[in-house]
Amino acid sequence: MPDTGSNDEEAGAPSALPTKVLAGYWQGWGAPSVRLGDVPQEYNVILVAFAVGDDTGLARFSQSVQSTASFLADVDKLRAARRPVLLSVGGWDDGGLHITTREQEMAFGDHLIEILDAYHLQGIDWDLEHGLDPGRVAGVTHRLKARYGADFAVTMAPPLDEKHEPAQRELAGRIKDVLDLVSPQYYNGGRSDSNWIVGHAQSWGRVVGPDKVGMGFMTVKTASDTGEQTPAAVGRMWRELTRRVPQARGLMTWSINLDKTSGYRFAQTCGPAVRAG
Repeated sequence: MPDTGSNDEEAGAPSALPTKVLAGYWQGWGAPSVRLGDVPQEYNVILVAFAVGDDTGLARFSQSVQSTASFLADVDKLRAARRPVLLSVGGWDDGGLHITTREQEMAFGDHLIEILDAYHLQGIDWDLEHGLDPGRVAGVTHRLKARYGADFAVTMAPPLDEKHEPAQRELAGRIKDVLDLVSPQYYNGGRSDSNWIVGHAQSWGRVVGPDKVGMGFMTVKTASDTGEQTPAAVGRMWRELTRRVPQARGLMTWSINLDKTSGYRFAQTCGPAVRAG
């Protein structure tokens, strides 16, 4: 029997994201670079990486791929095409981001609002890999959602180490009323066994609702990362997840730039699989 999770009453709620999502992280630095406007059509949600911060509540964002004017023009074109562009916050080099007090929470929210407004971004992605205060991050999330309304998307990409996953699940539970997608990082932690991955994704569906669960993968091998999968293997896991959880939302990859080095095999293989799901 398909697993519909324990939050069936929440399935089908309005969302700022497409019904089925193929999301990718867009790196605003380094090589190979990809202009935002050149991201393949298969990616219908783009996560701009990264806004970083510190332990005062500061948040800042910059990118070196293209001019600010062309970046803004590309964001606006993607939004008009109903391909939301979200601000991803954190990453491995998060600048020492650590929000634990009310003062930090308010400052952090203020800085994120400045970035979102300046770059016309349509949502927030929490990629907080070094610990978090679920209550403080939830407070910022609800503040942003209240400010920007129904068209503002909220996503998460939880790391899976035993130290941090409990707090990630607590955050997800606190913001599930406004959350659109959670894509656990099935790389650089956790396990690479496909049966474990699908079962683990199911367990996240029981936290956030079956229509909000996804899976995140790397499909290009690098010297500094672990747990990479092939696009074909990802497609098989997606089909198994949707057999068990038909409402499952989609797939995510780190990163669009790495996918470019493979000839966009992730996008070309997994985009059709997600649309068929």
